[in-house]
Amino acid sequence: MCHSQASFGNLPRNRPSTFHTAITLLEATPFDSGGNPRPRVCLSDTCLLLGKSRMPVMLDSEPQTVLRYKEQPMSVKVDAIPNPSPSQLSQLPRQIGFVPSTGSQLKILTANHIKQYNDVGYLMPFNALDPAEARETRAFFDGVLAAFIELGRTSYSINTAHLRFARIYELVQHPKIVDAVADLLGPNVVCWGSHFFCKMPHDGKRVPWHQDSTYWPLSPTKTVTVWLAIDDADPENANMKFIPRSHLHGLIDYDETHEVDTVLDLAVKNPTSYGDAEVDVALKAGQFSMHSDLLLHGSEANVSDRRRCGLTIRYAAADVTTWYDWHKKGFVVRGIGGHWANPSKPDH
Repeated sequence: MCHSQASFGNLPRNRPSTFHTAITLLEATPFDSGGNPRPRVCLSDTCLLLGKSRMPVMLDSEPQTVLRYKEQPMSVKVDAIPNPSPSQLSQLPRQIGFVPSTGSQLKILTANHIKQYNDVGYLMPFNALDPAEARETRAFFDGVLAAFIELGRTSYSINTAHLRFARIYELVQHPKIVDAVADLLGPNVVCWGSHFFCKMPHDGKRVPWHQDSTYWPLSPTKTVTVWLAIDDADPENANMKFIPRSHLHGLIDYDETHEVDTVLDLAVKNPTSYGDAEVDVALKAGQFSMHSDLLLHGSEANVSDRRRCGLTIRYAAADVTTWYDWHKKGFVVRGIGGHWANPSKPDH
């Protein structure tokens, strides 16, 4: 088994190299003349082992090598949980409409924060990770990204990360994040989703304007998305953008799109007709924003020389109803969890 060595809030500071912060050691046997250890990154139903086939992987400017398969069972088959189609979602008795935050028993936020969230649908920025934690999280992601690319997947395909990686299971429970989310959602909170949205330099793909709730078999619409910056995000490398007040229109009509330069297949036209002028979500690595599941958001293609990665973390009030086995994705991060399955932490 490969076990996470991360414990957020008390991360070790004396690791021998950036490499060791990215992925845990399998064994000390060197595989090249430089004596580099042979680590592995586990994902989904497989474990990827750094082997002798060569492909450069950059972890904080340290060149590393590649990944190959090694079997590793998973307790939750996350890839078997279906994503319902728009027609299937339309048949569900979902209650879709913004549910204002009451903001009782605040720990992090203020009454003004609660008013702003209810009025415009988002809050930012907040600090979650200190510089050392942010560096280690970025290095970990670098290794995971290299593994997925070796599998032939894209930089947008790393989803349900909290059920694939122990480190992300721990990260989504970070008290600086959960305290802020609980101030919006109340005392009983589950985390049911986590997805790395990584725009590689010059990748040419945009995320069209959309509402998260369009895609989800959940009711009522009481999910808050945290966007945790893994890299610095700004207009140059295609930061996310919000349309303030667009969360007040319920489910907004959308069109299907099959353009090759888009990441999602549903898009809302004329987004500013549903709210104010677009707002840049500029964040430093380790900072996060929060937005309503009904807020319109999107991003342009990254035409810069810099990568732009963020971890989206989905938190819901524990009384939210699910369909299509989505309750299997969620575990309690605060209070009690009702019908959610509460999967245990991955062992890798």
